[in-house]
Order: sequence, then structure tokens, then C-alpha cells
Amino acid sequence: MLIRRVARHDSANQLPQHFTHKTVSFAEPAGKENDDDSLMAHEGLLNRAIIMHLLREGQFEVASLLAEESRADTISESSTSDVRLPSAMNAALPNQFREMYAILAEIKARNLEPAIDWTRRHGDELFRRGSKLEFDLIRLQYMWIFQGEQSYGSHTDGPVAAMSYGRSNFGRYSKRYSAEIQRLCSAVAYRENIPGSPYGGFFDTSSAFADVEHAFTRDFCFVLGLPADSPLYVAFTAGAISLPKMEKHAQIMRDAKVEWTTSNELGVELPLPESMNFHQIFVCPVSKEQATDDNPPMRLQCGHVLARESIAKVSKQRQIIRCPYCPRESNVKDAKQIYL
Repeated sequence: MLIRRVARHDSANQLPQHFTHKTVSFAEPAGKENDDDSLMAHEGLLNRAIIMHLLREGQFEVASLLAEESRADTISESSTSDVRLPSAMNAALPNQFREMYAILAEIKARNLEPAIDWTRRHGDELFRRGSKLEFDLIRLQYMWIFQGEQSYGSHTDGPVAAMSYGRSNFGRYSKRYSAEIQRLCSAVAYRENIPGSPYGGFFDTSSAFADVEHAFTRDFCFVLGLPADSPLYVAFTAGAISLPKMEKHAQIMRDAKVEWTTSNELGVELPLPESMNFHQIFVCPVSKEQATDDNPPMRLQCGHVLARESIAKVSKQRQIIRCPYCPRESNVKDAKQIYL
């Protein structure tokens, strides 16, 4: 399995700390195969998740080695089958992540121009997303010049150079961010003592570069059609949070000598952080059961939503159903599946 190869390459100190030899025991307990491990039947998906995570972490050489050893042919975002990866990682995606890390390195070095150029090249996608990354970068550049940390043109005086930079770059944002631009320009009146002025907090750049690094990474992944956080990281984190409660519940079930009665839901609630809630959960108001892929929520013509199985029970297999929440009748065939 690919996880074994990850452990082998770890000896070259090329992998991040969360990929170690202990990973093998997680996937394949020593001495026996875990019959409850649903990932064992989807090795290609697991391989892909690991390689994608390595790419996002900037571990390009290790990702290339693992991709070659996976002996696969193609990446398919839309396929739900056992997805496989190309044998050589010389496609567009690794190069795009190399570009991301190169720009992040420039941001760390307090050079924002490459990031600003990138946002302008992808302005349409970022605008559709509602991102303000481009303006945030321009604003930070303005403040950096204002504080005398960077020159602009032939001006040597920080505030004067910043005003010149603002005149050249703030125009396209004047309608959307007029209030912020006014504050930035008005701060010139307090140029001798910005920290003690009403604009002191506004011009605090102590965490600004770290903030734009995070925002840039998030928006860069969005342009690539990827989530902001690595799915592998999210899955492992959610598992680590949930494992103690699941283990405690399993122990109680073992002591009581009973088993779970359904395979589609857990026997205990596992509250996760808000950042890990990716969609709403629908509970049918009739059956009081959570909807599943086999029993999805369906919208009647009256607008009320029931689970598909509940519609079948209420209609008693007839084509006309009377909504249990209003007197309106609907044709069962007209019920539409909704997606949350």
C-alpha cells in the first residue's frame, strides 16, 4: 500500500512530521487486516489524497516519487471510482503550487508585487468569489511605503511616496472601498506620530503579512478549484477530535453487549468545530430520521420537504399525496430532490 512507501521515504527526512512510520499501524494494524476500514477498498483515492496533500505542503519531490510508485494514469476530479494519479508529477498542478510557494516566499520577504500581479491576472475569478485580496495587498503596500519600509518611484519621503502610490492604484477600488481609502489618505495629517494617532491601530502591520499569506493561499486554491484546507488534514483532524468519544461509546456498547442497528449513521453525536461543518443536515419531520443518499430530502409542490421514504408511506403508494403540514395535494412524480 502507498502508506508503506510514505514511511519508507520518510527516512530521507523529506516528509512533514505527520507522515511517519506510525502511519502504517493506523492503516494496517500489525498481524491482521481491519475489516472495518472502508479505505482499504479505495487505495487509489487514498493515494491521491496523500499526494495532493504533499503538493499543498510543498513536498514536490516526495509527491513525485509517490506518484511514480502508485503506477496510475490519470486524475479525475469528477469520478467517484478508484481515482489514480499520473506516474510523473510534471503536469500543471505541481507547477502551479510551485508558483504559489514562490509568491509566498516573496510575501515573507515583504515583496508584495508578485502577489499583486497574480491577483490582477485572476481578477475575474476573485471578483466572482467576492474576494478583497487584491485591495488588501494594495492597502498593505501603501502602508508599507507610508512607514518608509519601501520606496516608490523617485520619492524618498514615506508619506509622499505612499500618496503617489495611492493615486496610481486606489482608483479602481474607489467605489467599493471608499471609506478605507479615505482613512488611509487622511492619516497623512498625523504622519509625525501615527502610532499615537486615531489611525494607529489601522496602520498596525504586525500581523498583516501573515494575514495576506493565509488569504493568498486560500484564494490561490480557490482559483485551482480546490478547498482552502487540505482534505486529508481536515479528515485526520476531525478523526482525532472524534476518536475519544467514539471509543468511549464503543466501549459502552461492548459492555452492554449490543451493537449499532444502522450502518448509515453513528450511534453518538460528534460535535465538530464550525470550520468542519460543510453542509446542513436534513432530518425528516415525519420519520424524524436523518436523510441519506438512498433516502434524500424531496420538495413537494407546496414547498414542504420530506424524506423520500416518508413520501412513499404518507401517499400509501398512490400518485397523489396530501402534505401532512398543509392541505395541499401534490403529485408524487412532481416531488423534486433538493441538495443541501
